[in-house]
Amino acid sequence: MSLEYVHDSRYLFWAEVSNWNFNMPTSDVFHTDLAGRNRKHLGSFRSVNISGLALDMVRRRLYMSDQYKHTIESTNYEGKDKYTVASAEVSSANY
Repeated sequence: MSLEYVHDSRYLFWAEVSNWNFNMPTSDVFHTDLAGRNRKHLGSFRSVNISGLALDMVRRRLYMSDQYKHTIESTNYEGKDKYTVASAEVSSANY
């Protein structure tokens, strides 16, 4: 969960791992106002197991770390302009 409290746009962000099909997770990302109203679905991310959220309140972007794909992905507060910020190849030899 992540919280933004700036000016008049106060949001609570969270991700739910909603499904495990064929060992492939799907995460859904949401935000709502602080009263719990106006819930908005920002998108579904297939093959994603979101393990952390961070906010850039200046650029109004949400960053999501994925422990399944070893990536950091980003979207704006409306769930648009999605892209991968960083990706790492991880092998069992690194552990």
